[in-house]
Amino acid sequence: MGGQTYLFNLVSSYLDSQKSSSNNHKISILFASEQVPPEFTDFDQDQRVALVACPELMKLRTLSGLSQLLLLGQIPVVSDKFRALGLTVVFSPTIYLGKLSSQKVVTWLPDLQHRALPRFFSTRQRLLREVSYRLCIRSSDRLMLSSADAEQMFMKYYGRQFEHKVNIVPFTPSIEPLSRADVFDVLKRYRLEPGFLFLPNQFWAHKNHSVAVSALEVLCQENWAGCLVMTGELPKRSNDRQSNALLDRISRLQSSGKLRCFGNVPRRDFLALLQSSGCLVNPSRFEGRSSTVEEAIAYGIPMILSDLAIHREQAGTKTIYFGLDDADALTKAMRRTYPALVRTRLAPMAKDRSRFFSQALVRVLHFGDLTGLSQHRTG
Repeated sequence: MGGQTYLFNLVSSYLDSQKSSSNNHKISILFASEQVPPEFTDFDQDQRVALVACPELMKLRTLSGLSQLLLLGQIPVVSDKFRALGLTVVFSPTIYLGKLSSQKVVTWLPDLQHRALPRFFSTRQRLLREVSYRLCIRSSDRLMLSSADAEQMFMKYYGRQFEHKVNIVPFTPSIEPLSRADVFDVLKRYRLEPGFLFLPNQFWAHKNHSVAVSALEVLCQENWAGCLVMTGELPKRSNDRQSNALLDRISRLQSSGKLRCFGNVPRRDFLALLQSSGCLVNPSRFEGRSSTVEEAIAYGIPMILSDLAIHREQAGTKTIYFGLDDADALTKAMRRTYPALVRTRLAPMAKDRSRFFSQALVRVLHFGDLTGLSQHRTG
């Protein structure tokens, strides 16, 4: 979900940045599928955008496609498709496209988690990801990273020989606040009142939900009056004892009424929950750049964040930080009283952050007189 939100906002921000520009850039959004996903059809109304179902890109996932990349340096049907569309710049989210002779390639490296936290990846996953990263790093004209923290990791793991390719583009979401009435309509469906604590992370191992569960267990013993809301699909039961134990603890907390888990929610519902939350909680062990933190900043929502360099880079000093496994510190932070507000306006700094993101994005995507841009998505 986070990657899709990032790519959607990337296109929106680029289009917004060009409204007052004399440039006549066109964007082709390519999908590795037979049909265009419905969530992107809003772009259909913009004459600067072409939504293209591109089943040729599915070759990137096949053994024959990989063989062509290794032997020929490209997949001919993919290269031919790019030329037929008249593309001059191709944006790719860390997917090796081969050696493209007719286009410049900008590759987004979302994060370097497989290097920083290898224990969360199987040997096969780490190998495949590392091969893909190294091929993209060598073949791309420019590399796009989301933070200074990511840049430092890049230099640590890949050295400075590719430093000239690196560009930092600090993602900021494109948000249109919901009205107060719309927010309360959503709250009514979820049977919530404003002022709850909000933890909207997917249940991946590095997201570190267990420390939040530990803190909530203590608060429940104190008859805490608050409520913690989680979104993100709960993992299925498996042979993983640790995961099953976490699910048992979550189930008990749900029974107490102090924890509400809603699974994956529509984007509009997520925004309503965010606008009515008293505080955002993110206990993650790793982030490339947290979209939810940026969204909370946009509304001026208080935050309780794990003490990561990237969180400090994003949120600055006016935020509560706690050690990754410090449940006591998190308990203390959650025990505080947070405002029961519904925010219907963006914070003053939101426009400045959005403008900075758009300017950085334009700088990395524009190559001299080149006038085309493609953003290709394979999920």
